[in-house]
Amino acid sequence: MNKPLKEINALKERVQKDPKDVQAWSRLANVYQDAGMFEPAITFYERAIDLLPNNANLLTDMGICYQSLKQFDKALELLERAQKAD
Repeated sequence: MNKPLKEINALKERVQKDPKDVQAWSRLANVYQDAGMFEPAITFYERAIDLLPNNANLLTDMGICYQSLKQFDKALELLERAQKAD
């Protein structure tokens, strides 16, 4: 099994055991974002942001995902939220 897949599986186990593990949600989102898989990344960022709603880094990263998907209104909204949260 390749390293990213191992990490993803381990992280998914972590969030299954502890749905409030914000670090695991965030790392899952980052792994998917780095792979250019923006839609699943957004799903994981949403879970992390539910736990830390004013985290500027999470909001920014999710905004970048929306920007990559050419959903500019949503991206701008998140980046503005991140700026206010920072």
